[in-house]
Amino acid sequence: MLTVHIISDSIGNTAKDVVNAALVQFSYSDARYKILKNSNVSTKERIESIVENIEKDDVIVQTLVDRELAEYTKRIAEEKGVKSN
Repeated sequence: MLTVHIISDSIGNTAKDVVNAALVQFSYSDARYKILKNSNVSTKERIESIVENIEKDDVIVQTLVDRELAEYTKRIAEEKGVKSN
């Protein structure tokens, strides 16, 4: 099962809607994926805590406005071997 982890500095609903729409385009049924929202993320420590619990086959979609946090998320995801936008 594909697990998509949304990391957002806000609520994360827009990212969830976009992910759902994209997965439907690739014929994923609800039974073949799940989306986990991580809302109001604003620190590196919180990002580390989230990424620490992500499996290698999972995907991260982040919508962080803070460029430093966005780049940090991508870097630690890559170090763990997790796909990230």
